[in-house]
Amino acid sequence: MSDPNDVPIRIFPSRGKYADLDTQDETPVTEIIRKEVLSKTKADYYRVDVKIKRRDQAPQYLVAYLLRKDIYLAEVVRVDLASDYSSPNVTWDYDDSEEKEEDEDTEPGPSPLIDEEGYAGPFDFVASTPVPEIPTARAAVENLHGLFTSLGFRSRMLKGSEATVANYKQLLSTGLKGFVNIGHGNPNGIALYDGALNAAWFNAVANQALKPGVVYFNSCQVHNPPLEPTVMKAGARTYIGGNINLAIGPSEAVCQCFWKSILNTGQHMGATLTQCEKNNYPTQGAHGISGDIGPFFNEVLHLAHAMWIHGHSIQIEYPDRITKIWRAGFFAQIEGKPGTNNWFHFAIPTPVIVDGKRLRVGSVLLVFRTKSADAAVNSIHVYDGDRKIVEYNGLNLTGELGMRRFDVPAHPSVVTGVGISIGVGFGVESMSHCMEFIAAGCDFVS
Repeated sequence: MSDPNDVPIRIFPSRGKYADLDTQDETPVTEIIRKEVLSKTKADYYRVDVKIKRRDQAPQYLVAYLLRKDIYLAEVVRVDLASDYSSPNVTWDYDDSEEKEEDEDTEPGPSPLIDEEGYAGPFDFVASTPVPEIPTARAAVENLHGLFTSLGFRSRMLKGSEATVANYKQLLSTGLKGFVNIGHGNPNGIALYDGALNAAWFNAVANQALKPGVVYFNSCQVHNPPLEPTVMKAGARTYIGGNINLAIGPSEAVCQCFWKSILNTGQHMGATLTQCEKNNYPTQGAHGISGDIGPFFNEVLHLAHAMWIHGHSIQIEYPDRITKIWRAGFFAQIEGKPGTNNWFHFAIPTPVIVDGKRLRVGSVLLVFRTKSADAAVNSIHVYDGDRKIVEYNGLNLTGELGMRRFDVPAHPSVVTGVGISIGVGFGVESMSHCMEFIAAGCDFVS
């Protein structure tokens, strides 16, 4: 049981005319929550978030979200008040699914969702947590964001104060491929930084609002009515969440396993969730899935164009690290200085839009060889403009390699131009440090 005095209590920020009143009332609200709520429970809590509900300016009741320390459950309590905060009456297991803001008509729009590169959308994926102070939640969101971007998708990461109700409403309705939230919830909704996103909103939005997104709420009991049917009604392609309470730590492992598997292997979503739970979670059936349970990528892709460039067009990032280059009609031969690393680049002619359709990158191809084991290709990185869409590291490719194909998982859409960067290493042994590049190419699909 948590000591009531040790549990942090935070007042959900109100908007407009109520913001200053909330600040003034913070002390009596905190005292009521500690005395009338926390002292009556036996569970351990990470934090309590409280919304002061008012009639005109006078406090009418409190809605408190008790965020558990061990599981992603938000227990909801209503505390009815007299105008002077006296004689509180507590309702446990309160149904907050229809709660609305008193000042909802003056609700500001969401802040511009510009990412760290200055990109303002649209995004393919969102990975978010309102509780980044929980180490496993923060790590999972950062790992997922890294996964999505490494596969060439535009991903937006939200942590803490960015995980707001307004931002979630905006992003969920922008045609995302996937949305992941890691945080506390219950059958009525999920608890965010400044309030709750509940079943009432999902029920109110148009039937296609969430299409074609796969929505994954890593929260307790959210794969139950009323939330589950309203998320599906709002147009989600697939919805995943806790059937029962989800433990902090193991549940994030299931979530990360799921996304990594379906994006990299093409496995069916339903079977993947079952297998990831089997491998990472102590209770089978804790996670539920609704809607499409087949492969995440269900398009049939066709080769649209194959574009190549000759090897003697190669660009060298560090010319001072080579001893010579010979550009001939049949290849570019490069000899590196012993004990150095370098990057060689190819700019692939890129047909971005053909017959009104934006093409996607299927795979890249290289034709090259090294003259000895002391010259090796260690990395292949593929870019669409300044956006890295895939990277292969730790390769150590040597010898007569011929044509090698490198798949680009998820086959991201092309926005600008494709570039292939080849990381090489030259050893210090007294043998050849020579490499020969014949050609580089890319298969574009649609």
